[in-house]
Amino acid sequence: DWYCECVAPHHGKQVAGVATCEHDECSEHAGTCMKEGQECVDTDFAADGTWLCRCVEPDEHGADVMGGAATCDRSEECEEHAATCLARGQVCHDDQTDPTQKGNWECRCVPPLEGMPAVGGLATCTMDECSAFCASCERLSAGEEKICEAHGQVCVDPDTTAAGNWECRCKEPKVGEAGVVRAAACELDECTADCPTCANGVR
Repeated sequence: DWYCECVAPHHGKQVAGVATCEHDECSEHAGTCMKEGQECVDTDFAADGTWLCRCVEPDEHGADVMGGAATCDRSEECEEHAATCLARGQVCHDDQTDPTQKGNWECRCVPPLEGMPAVGGLATCTMDECSAFCASCERLSAGEEKICEAHGQVCVDPDTTAAGNWECRCKEPKVGEAGVVRAAACELDECTADCPTCANGVR
């Protein structure tokens, strides 16, 4: 029953053999792309140095750059207002179906953030850090184990507009203080709780 397990930040496990280790480099470099209003993509989880920034709509025709920010095309209005969006990690979009129409530019959220765009201003972007994958989330990538679930607890994100505030909370009948960005300290008082092994039994 021996096994090989990958060393963090890589993840992977193999019983009675060498593990296949993977690592989503966007868990470390997503901020580089997001501050430019771009999306981070790791093209090969099994190799290092394969992350890149990719342009998002409406600038998706730009050139991807491995290991750095992409070069993206922008409309005339977004050239003027892009900094407003980029200051909050958002991307500027300008509906160019009618080039004569002005003032219809908008800021849009960059994945993994989600939210409704705002015409002529900043969007309200949110992210549930219990379900998304990011550097501040419960899981860095899809292959990572859920920290709260591994401890028999439940993950709750009390403010999806802020980063790094998810909590592990105890499941009944256990009680204890929630753990912010970590497992909670849960206890079970078998004299007062209701459970199969408790003095009260299950009511």
